[in-house]
Amino acid sequence: MGVSSVGRLSILLIIFGNAIRYLAIKQLGNYFTVKLHIQNNQELIINGLFSYVRHPSYTGVIMSFIGLAFLLNNNYGTFAIILPVISVFLYRIYVEEKVLKAYFGSQYEKYQERVPMLIPRLW
Repeated sequence: MGVSSVGRLSILLIIFGNAIRYLAIKQLGNYFTVKLHIQNNQELIINGLFSYVRHPSYTGVIMSFIGLAFLLNNNYGTFAIILPVISVFLYRIYVEEKVLKAYFGSQYEKYQERVPMLIPRLW
């Protein structure tokens, strides 16, 4: 029994999503923290992946979870996974952006105007 097209797409989403997250964390280097914290003399990273979306790490995680949800091949399971994950990350982004705006001020606001939050050229 072979892997379906949906299964292949799901696996690609998981792999690609994890790769994006890894590269985003690597690009942040020492600025990456699990707990929201701005370091002394921290710079705003706006190049590389961060020139396409403001939160590439979260984009990667969400892509991976969407891939996992589709891999389950169950409509209820898909929504049971995707909706909470996206909700949690949207809340985290809301809080994180408040912190970033407070520290970087108009520099971050201009970045917000220019670069979408999660999906290149869309949102």
